[in-house]
Amino acid sequence: MNVRTYSVQRGGVKTISASAVPPTAAVLSRKKRAIEEKKEEASSGKIENLDASKYDLTPKNIEEKLGITPEQKSTVKDLLNKLKKVISAYNSMPDKNSEAGQNSLIQQGKYVDAIQKKLPASSQAQPKQAKAKEQKAEEKPKTTPIEGVLETIKTEFKGHRVPVEKIIHGIWIAGAPPDGIEDYMRVFLDTYEGFDFYFWVDENAYAAAKFSSILKKVAFDAAIQDLRSATDESTKAFVKDYDELKQKYEKKVAETTSQAEKDQYLKDLKDLLEKFTKISDEIRGKFDRLFLKNVIVAQNGFFNFCLLKGLGNINDETRAEYLEKELKLPTEEIEQYKKLKETNKEKIAAIVKQLNEKLGSDRVKIKDIKELQSMKQARNVYNYEQEMFLRWNYAAATDQIRMYMLEELGGLYTDLDMMPSYSQEVLELIKKHSDGNRMFEDMSSRRAISDAVLKMAVGKATTVSMEEVAKDIDVSRLTEEDKTKLNALFKDLEPFAKPDSKGAEAEGGEGAKGMKKSFFQPIDLNIVRNTMPILRRYHHYPELGWFIRGLNGLMVSHKGSTAVSAVIVGQQAAYQELAALRQDVLSGEFFHSLENLTHRNHKERIGNHLVANYLAKSLFFDYCQDSVMPEAVSTLGIR
Repeated sequence: MNVRTYSVQRGGVKTISASAVPPTAAVLSRKKRAIEEKKEEASSGKIENLDASKYDLTPKNIEEKLGITPEQKSTVKDLLNKLKKVISAYNSMPDKNSEAGQNSLIQQGKYVDAIQKKLPASSQAQPKQAKAKEQKAEEKPKTTPIEGVLETIKTEFKGHRVPVEKIIHGIWIAGAPPDGIEDYMRVFLDTYEGFDFYFWVDENAYAAAKFSSILKKVAFDAAIQDLRSATDESTKAFVKDYDELKQKYEKKVAETTSQAEKDQYLKDLKDLLEKFTKISDEIRGKFDRLFLKNVIVAQNGFFNFCLLKGLGNINDETRAEYLEKELKLPTEEIEQYKKLKETNKEKIAAIVKQLNEKLGSDRVKIKDIKELQSMKQARNVYNYEQEMFLRWNYAAATDQIRMYMLEELGGLYTDLDMMPSYSQEVLELIKKHSDGNRMFEDMSSRRAISDAVLKMAVGKATTVSMEEVAKDIDVSRLTEEDKTKLNALFKDLEPFAKPDSKGAEAEGGEGAKGMKKSFFQPIDLNIVRNTMPILRRYHHYPELGWFIRGLNGLMVSHKGSTAVSAVIVGQQAAYQELAALRQDVLSGEFFHSLENLTHRNHKERIGNHLVANYLAKSLFFDYCQDSVMPEAVSTLGIR
């Protein structure tokens, strides 16, 4: 688990330079959002008195509040009249904490900002009693009257808060989640009492990931065949190794029922791939091109099949039909595929049942994405299924679904391999045992702490050692000093641990409830109306230093938030642009091939689109995956 902070972001994610990252003490301090914001504002000198920022603007006192002189009034008369009208309307609202109230405050801020820009800077100076030479060096300069009004509006805006719906959302599509995912779900449910957990699945895609792997194997074989035209010895040696492997095992695999022999085939294939990574860059690049091209050909073939069947009607049975009738796979493999679908479905159901039994109530519920109203709209279905069927980009597919969840239902979205925020007590213990910031910054240390905490938090262990952690994760990069300090930390964390199930039964099941200390703490779920707080993570780039990255692995919003709606509009616009780019390529109106664009200025416009948007920042711009992800390459050149 990483040290996390959460931030309100509207219209995008902000990346902050290393110099802007707060000191360690500030990083470790975790308080309720509303309280923290007010204290930060007070300590920064932006406002001298929190009470002074209480909203008390009226049409009668606004001129005085702004500090506008009679001489200045004529300069901003129109803006001032508009501001007074908006303030009057706001004060007469029966419910200011509403969309209309929020929009009114935004309009007030715009008018005040316009007035500030129209007045000469010299006229906005502070009164003479606040002379710079009389101020102490550490004192912050006082705000101007106009800045004070803006701060009042800002404080009022931040005060318009709404509670988030008591739902935790998680999603897993295309297969079954890995073992242990229920532990992450459990700690969220323990941390957010009274919340239900919606486990979202795609009922039509329980075996989609397996289907993708089958088609990739087909593409791999096809790429090997294409590679036969190469004449250099290293290429021939690679193809020879592959041929020998197939001759050695293909017949046996087809005839045997022994899982051990099948596993051996997979192991040898893996060894071959490891050997492949060691051959020359030239050969590897050649094979990459051929492999990626054949993957795209396989993807396009299936997507065309889906189009003929009708998007919205594609499921695991359709995939099985494609494997059988189009790829002519053996009956045994088809049956294995069908069984896998049921196995994955049963595994998810078992996870939910097990969790509910431990919780003592049905707080975890399986939800099908088709229940969402957004997934009844043709455009959204097409965008989702393009990622699912055409490019197998399951992460991009869920990026769409998670926004629909929040817009329609509200709540907290989390990836299924994340934990909540560490409690302040746990952060202080990590700080105590850390050599400087090492336990916060070193990835191996952070993973070791996460592994130990998760075991103790769900009651799988009351004590944890580095030897046990080493069974789960790679600790080879940790020094002996690191391991010693981590063991000491784990010892101090033992009082936080839940008692094991037997101990809890002996205490009448009250052992866990009686624990005062907690590994985790909930974030403040009374959020500013129409915002979407998201996860912010400290990330280190060797060349650039520390940055704060915004991630969509954890997002919070209330039902109907305009911030969420804005993200959805942005996603849809990206897919529309991609469709327009593809149409330009297919039409041949502006160029015959993407090769024609490689030497053009990337800022030049062709067909109302930048050349850079047609070409990806990759050697394989002709043969890579469509996606709306940043810097993703496309298959626009594939006809």
